[in-house]
Amino acid sequence: DKKKAIELGAASYLSKPFEEIGLLATLHKLIASQKITGEKESTEVKEEESDENWLEQLALLIEKEMAEENFNVDRLAGMMLMSRTAFYKRVQQLTGMTPNQYIMESRLQKARSILEAQPKIKITKLVRMVGLKHEGYFAKNFTQRFGYSPSDFR
Repeated sequence: DKKKAIELGAASYLSKPFEEIGLLATLHKLIASQKITGEKESTEVKEEESDENWLEQLALLIEKEMAEENFNVDRLAGMMLMSRTAFYKRVQQLTGMTPNQYIMESRLQKARSILEAQPKIKITKLVRMVGLKHEGYFAKNFTQRFGYSPSDFR
């Protein structure tokens, strides 16, 4: 339990029954670590930049790979050099979406930009270009996302 709590980001872990001296030592350690906020704030700025770079890399990979038949979350996580679980958590934390939702959003945005540039493109070709197989599934998701069907968008 202690290992799991620390891995999930707990600052400390006390098991019951705990002794007063252990509790006080833990509190002093936590208070001391709070005093080092100046270093923490500069680290947070670097993390934000890192998050932006990570999302940019993710978007580029999705754009490049979305039309591939075997493109999925597991493959994308591997390309980002992460386990599926860690990848899922990072995407969820940074975007508020699951990886599948994020990939679908990327596909729909790409489809919309293609339709804007090529209004006469056949929907079957468009569906394949964004890595989907079924026109009905694509049309349903497109309509839900943008409020109108791909054919109405034209």
